[in-house]
Amino acid sequence: MTRRITIIAVVAGTLGLLTFLGAAAISHLSGRGSPKPQCSNGFDDDSDGKVDYPADSGCTSKTDKSEYNAVRSIPPPPPPPPPPPGTMSWNPNVKRTPQVTTIPFIIGNKVGSCGGATEAGGGFPNHLKGTEGAVPGQPIPSEIPSSIVFVQINGVRLEGTNRKLWGVGDGDATTNSSDPNRPDIGNIFMKGIHLELSRHWGTIQRSDGSIQGPFLDPYPGQTVWPAPGRLVDVQGFVRWDALHTTTNGHYCTGWEIHPVSAWRRHR
Repeated sequence: MTRRITIIAVVAGTLGLLTFLGAAAISHLSGRGSPKPQCSNGFDDDSDGKVDYPADSGCTSKTDKSEYNAVRSIPPPPPPPPPPPGTMSWNPNVKRTPQVTTIPFIIGNKVGSCGGATEAGGGFPNHLKGTEGAVPGQPIPSEIPSSIVFVQINGVRLEGTNRKLWGVGDGDATTNSSDPNRPDIGNIFMKGIHLELSRHWGTIQRSDGSIQGPFLDPYPGQTVWPAPGRLVDVQGFVRWDALHTTTNGHYCTGWEIHPVSAWRRHR
């Protein structure tokens, strides 16, 4: 009699557990009620074989709403080639020797939660920081510390996104660009960078009435970006602007060449 009662209890308990799990799964899939955060709901939401915090590396805590947001990496890009003999600044107002490099080397191989490159993964720690408007205007050539990296990127493709004409809004002429030589990188966010020609490198009048510039040569021809799809060579200063890390139009990253000191048709 005792054995029969035990068997009945086990069967009933199993049915009860299956009923509970089935209801939980239906609630999870249907979205009814108040579903728990993905990192504490008992399910493998990103199908990586790991469930919830702390087992799933995509979770930062039990309250994390997504199991997908782990920082990911792609294979590191090769180091930039050494500067060709005779490499020099094309802008006579910028008396520096550029570091010839590539977009993937500048932005690095660490991918953030939005899909763009992180600051920590960048190839040049000696970059400018801050956003437009943090100080009056962008620094003119003489105001940029000698420790800040000055780069040259050859053969970048101009994109049709995030383009703005000179004098509009904050005055900077902007465009996005990408590396056409890296078909192995499928995510354009990890082979693209935003380019900005600072308005303050043109002829402007300061608040005290003094005239500044131009620091672009030739001016104003340098203030107009060629059409999307064209290949150009670019020189300028690497900058990280943290305000753009969640902006798709900025490749979900803070990396920029800003200010661009000069560009030319790709040779």
